[in-house]
Amino acid sequence: FGVSALAAMVVSVRRIRWTAMAIMLTSCARTSSLSLSLNRRQALGGVLAASTGRRAALATTAGGSPGMGATTMRSERAYNYQDSAISVGSTSIPVAVWAPNLGPSAGSASASATTYDYKISITAIVKLLLGLGLPFQISKNYPIPMEASPAAAAPADATRPRGAIIFAHGYLGSRFDMVHVCETLASAGFVVAAPEFAECIAGNYRPTDATSRVAVVDATMQLVADKHGSEGGLEWGIFGHSAGGGTASTHPAAFRLGRCCVAGFRSYQGNALSW
Repeated sequence: FGVSALAAMVVSVRRIRWTAMAIMLTSCARTSSLSLSLNRRQALGGVLAASTGRRAALATTAGGSPGMGATTMRSERAYNYQDSAISVGSTSIPVAVWAPNLGPSAGSASASATTYDYKISITAIVKLLLGLGLPFQISKNYPIPMEASPAAAAPADATRPRGAIIFAHGYLGSRFDMVHVCETLASAGFVVAAPEFAECIAGNYRPTDATSRVAVVDATMQLVADKHGSEGGLEWGIFGHSAGGGTASTHPAAFRLGRCCVAGFRSYQGNALSW
């Protein structure tokens, strides 16, 4: 049973999960009791709902399964993507950042990059599940195509983001687990940031006592605020899957755009007024 076969099996399972997670996220967006005004909740829920159909359309365009094997890509999209990084203690941590194209040129950004570099590390899986440290690295990278046909676009006269949103992946997850949702939110005017947590499937860094989920989210929020904040600051939201749902529900920051947990939840332990 070869390494390539095992990696392919993991990817196949994760592709199925992407569609399921998008459907569950839509349901959460419709039924959650977040302290948002009705129009904000409806707008955000509609964006999340639209992402499910977009992933299926992407599979048809690519001529294969969602997220794999794309050969066709339009040259324009309504968001910009940057693979960035934060520093927590002395550890460099990857962060995926999607930002809307604002103003008259919205929707016409040049797509210089067309794929995300999704990495699966067998070494990281063995370490996290069995506690065994292999003396060598076994990993494979899978290109995931970027979507170029957003289901929603920011208003043409917008000059600043509508807010900022964190995506928190789960155990053995990746910052790219919900790229279709992140792309849709960015196209609708939100800055979206997805950091890689210590339990990521890519094994991109060695965790330390300093690299807690709270610390990683805090540093990611600061990264976005430094680049995209303005006078008056940004309003924040957060959504997470599995262990990321616990992150979304327990992080003590004020997420006034709401919190959404998909297939994972722990009782919120911060200031109730922060909801």
